[in-house]
Amino acid sequence: MLIAIAALYNLEIHQMDVKTAFLNGELDEEIYMEQPEGFIVPGKEKKVCRLVKSLYGLKQAPKQWHEKFDNAMMSNGFRINECNKCVYVKNTTSGYVIVCLYVDDMLIMGSNNDIIKATKRMLNSKFDMKDLGVADVILGIKITRTSDGLVLSQSHYIKKVLEKFGRYDDSPVKTPIDLVLERYSDTNWISDTNDTKFTSGYVFTLGGAAVSWKSSKQTCIARSTMESEFIALDKAGEEAEWLRHFLGGYADVDETCATYLYTL
Repeated sequence: MLIAIAALYNLEIHQMDVKTAFLNGELDEEIYMEQPEGFIVPGKEKKVCRLVKSLYGLKQAPKQWHEKFDNAMMSNGFRINECNKCVYVKNTTSGYVIVCLYVDDMLIMGSNNDIIKATKRMLNSKFDMKDLGVADVILGIKITRTSDGLVLSQSHYIKKVLEKFGRYDDSPVKTPIDLVLERYSDTNWISDTNDTKFTSGYVFTLGGAAVSWKSSKQTCIARSTMESEFIALDKAGEEAEWLRHFLGGYADVDETCATYLYTL
């Protein structure tokens, strides 16, 4: 979703990686471990080590790392998105920057290159970072900037599917997009006579592309197709409200969310 906003507002996108991220976390409690193989102190083989820093494998390691990163970002003027705690935003007189963190991988999106450089300098002063430059591949998805936007692709998988169905040589079609959030909701009519619960689902699109989707059994028993449709709309409405709040901090998204409901 953030990349969709970056494409619509022509934001610069850079990528960084935190080296050994979980080792940055501070421990709040006493934790002990056996002496690691190869570092056992002669004569003290039965002694254990007390950890002074977080370590990979600890249950609390991810939490401690994120707390450390949160504090570093907030102390430098960033605010945390309340809908997604891994998104950080900073507004300055010279522009704005968005940092999106996934464990130790991050995207930095800015309205200009100077604010991105300043963010990189700050991060390098706090952590051992690897600067990957302009975003290329993040979480297995390739990001390609074109003259009129951004392209996300998983080329190896897409090529395999297109070749399977004989469509690899087809020409792509350009489609203009608007920053409009749309909701598609649906529910089925008892597809299994041994199961009295309906299955409902929804898909949200932004700029014509799916950004959120879900399909699941309803938690209560509907007595008619109309009731099942209302239950599906309720669940989709919760997600719509979250998406509106999430988008509200970054772009001028229409307050309304068009809903399309289908009945099978």
